[in-house]
Order: sequence, then C-alpha cells, then structure tokens
Amino acid sequence: MCGDLPDKEKEILSNSLNLTDRDFDPFTESDWQDLEVCLEKCSNSYALKILRAWKKPSQCDRPIIDFNNVEFDARILFDGFIFNGIAKFSNSLFARETSFSNACFLKRVDFSEVIFRAPVDFEGAKFMGNVDYTRARFDYRANFQNSEFRKTVVFKGATFNDSVDFSNAEFSGTTSFHKTDFKKIAPFFFNSKLYEDTILSTEEGLWPNTPSINSENHERAYARLRRYMTDIKKPDEEMFFHKLEMREKSSSQGRASSFMIKAYDRISVFGQSIYRPMGGLVGLILFGAILFWACDNSKTPVIDRLMWSISNSIPLVRLSSIVKPSDISSFLRLYSVFQSIGSSVLIFLTLLAVRNKFRIK
Repeated sequence: MCGDLPDKEKEILSNSLNLTDRDFDPFTESDWQDLEVCLEKCSNSYALKILRAWKKPSQCDRPIIDFNNVEFDARILFDGFIFNGIAKFSNSLFARETSFSNACFLKRVDFSEVIFRAPVDFEGAKFMGNVDYTRARFDYRANFQNSEFRKTVVFKGATFNDSVDFSNAEFSGTTSFHKTDFKKIAPFFFNSKLYEDTILSTEEGLWPNTPSINSENHERAYARLRRYMTDIKKPDEEMFFHKLEMREKSSSQGRASSFMIKAYDRISVFGQSIYRPMGGLVGLILFGAILFWACDNSKTPVIDRLMWSISNSIPLVRLSSIVKPSDISSFLRLYSVFQSIGSSVLIFLTLLAVRNKFRIK
C-alpha cells in the first residue's frame, strides 16, 4: 500500500517503525480480493466504492482513504495495514469486533463520532499524524496498549462504556481527554509516557461512580494519574485524582479505616473543601449556644451565651474570662471539652483546604 513512497521516506519509516521491505510492497491482487470479500459482507456498498478507487494510485500520490459514514456489520481486521494517506472513518459504525493492531497511519486520522459496538483493538498501532476521536463512542473494551501517538490526539467528548487500556502507550504531542466520559471503568495508563500538555477533565460525573466492584483496579488507575499530575505540577488535577483514589480505597479497607476515610470525605472532601469544615464550625458554635440556653437556668444574656460558645470553639478567642456564665453545669463543662476538640479539627481542615486551594507549599 506504500509502494509509491520515495526511497528516502521509506528509509526513515523503516528506521523509526522497524518496517521491512515487505511492508512497503503494494497490495497484490489477492490482497485486494480478500479485502473486497470482507467489505462485501458490510451493509453499506459505499466502502466497496472507496476501496476500488483506492486501488488506483495513479489518481493521487497520497490518497484519501475515505470510510466516512460506512456501516461495518462484519468483523473488520486492519492488522498491520499501512495507511499511506489521510484516513477518514468519521460517523462510521463498527458493529462487530474490529482490529487495527500494529497498523500504521502515516497521515491524519479522523475517527470523530465513530461508534464501536464491539471490542476494538489498536494495540501496537502507530499514529504519525494528528488523531481525532472527538465524540467517538466505545461500547465495549478498547485496547490501545503499546500504541504510539506522534502528534496531537483528541478524545474530546468521547464515551467509553467499558474498559480502555493505554498501558505502555506513548504520547508525543498535545493530548486532550476534555469532557471524555469514562462510564464504568477507570482508564489504565500504567507505564505510559504522557505528554506534558495532557488535558483530563476533573468533573466527577465523567468518572466511574463509587463504590465499585472494580475498586482495587480503580484505586491503582487513579494513583497512577495522581502521580503523573504531581510530576507535571498540576495540583488541581492531582487533588482530584487523590480524591477518587481515596474513595476507591475506602471500599477495600476494614470497617474502622473505611469509616474514617468516608468521614474525612464527608467533612472536608479530603482536605479540598473550605466551606464544609467552616460550615461545621459555625454549626458547632450555634449548637453550643443553643445547648447553653437550654441547660442553663440563669439569666445570662443571650449574647454572653454565644460568646461562651465561641470562646470554646476558637482557641485564639479567649472570651470565657470576660464572659463567664454565673453557673455552668457539669454537663456543659463536659460538652465544652468536646466542643473544643471538634472545633480544633474543623479549623485544621479549613486551613488545610485553604493551603491546598492556593498552593501554599
């Protein structure tokens, strides 16, 4: 399929992609017949028309491989194919298992709004040009292990309804997973080389809900993404994946550990929420004032009761020596101890969230 390439370009591709002379040989008539037989099983005859035009390299030195709007309802194998031209699969439908394993795309590839209704395999595929998976939909597992993306790759708005594995993949250009929806299973990027300009959305609705039967795998997947965000100094994304990692971890821990992790999440979202612990502190102060009002029979003014509760809740504000109830029951004294401990924890979590929010490191 690449027989018309200049010798110099063949040499460059051979060195970079480990190709042999056989890989550059044009398709034989038998090869074309096998592909035609495969495509004849598809419900859309448009693919055959494109294939027959593709067989005439004299019309275009760098052909456009146009499979836009094609419905493939048979098993499709493009294993080891070298696409010597712009490859278009936009709005196509792959109803059966599809494989592009070890395929090589020398130019731009367009998989925008494509639908894969069965497993798809891109393992070992090499993308030399820009790749577009905008709003693509993967209904079953997608395998991108050991694949190489030499330029920009976009999964903007794509949907993965099952697992997707980018382990050992290499990204050498801008990579966008903006608004990408991982419905059930967190993506795997183990031992992958991600580009510094990698975009991953931090909207909780785009990631699997917890608890999950895949908690252990999810925890590992989020830990990998958290470490990567740490390396490229993206603290917002780092904290987001830390949150997802801890939530998954709560499902695999014992009851005590799980309770503490969930409480930490509920109170402060793992040190990321300023308003939750601050709201808890205000609530603790008001509850203390109401409790003092309910349990104290003296005529202590309401403002004094509030000041007493504030002094118990905020260590630096010592109003108890100035505003002191005339008679405090043993129960209120005991409550003041718990109030002081609880407020100290809430103040610490509020300051921790401020630190994380404004990157005071």
